[in-house]
Amino acid sequence: MKIKDVIVESDCLLAILMLTTKSQNCFWTVSPILDKIFKIWHCWPNWRFKYVPRLANRAPHALAHWAAFCNFEGVLPLNIVPVSVFCDVGYPLLVSTRV
Repeated sequence: MKIKDVIVESDCLLAILMLTTKSQNCFWTVSPILDKIFKIWHCWPNWRFKYVPRLANRAPHALAHWAAFCNFEGVLPLNIVPVSVFCDVGYPLLVSTRV
């Protein structure tokens, strides 16, 4: 299965600006990663990069921070992720509605 349309969201405005303006003037430690993205991006022309403020990106940011802190790599079983990572402070993830 090919995924044709993808939107990659990040709260790193500088990285998104570098990618969306295709700036080659990047003096940053992640510039090799951005260079690789530029080189392979033509394979997926419908992929887009979008800036999302950190508050809107809170749960993915918390998950990435937790995984990095735990030095975890690979597929993550949800049963080992603390509830606090989902930013719901212990409330149910799904809220039932009246029928």
